[in-house]
Amino acid sequence: MNILIALIPALGWGIFPLIAGKIKNSQPANELMGLGTGALIVGIIIAIIHPTNSNLTIFSLSLISGIFWTIGQSG
Repeated sequence: MNILIALIPALGWGIFPLIAGKIKNSQPANELMGLGTGALIVGIIIAIIHPTNSNLTIFSLSLISGIFWTIGQSG
């Protein structure tokens, strides 16, 4: 089961360029927003299915990681 959960992001990364290429007038900012929204939705679903014990340190590191990921994606 863990392998299947780990493959969800890989499937998303593989399918995303195909879908984005089909959309007319697709801009990188819109693609980034869709990618971030999709990651958020998958993250929320996984958090509901498999709740974890997290604390402020884990949350803070995850938030900082997400901020740097967004900066890196937007250039």
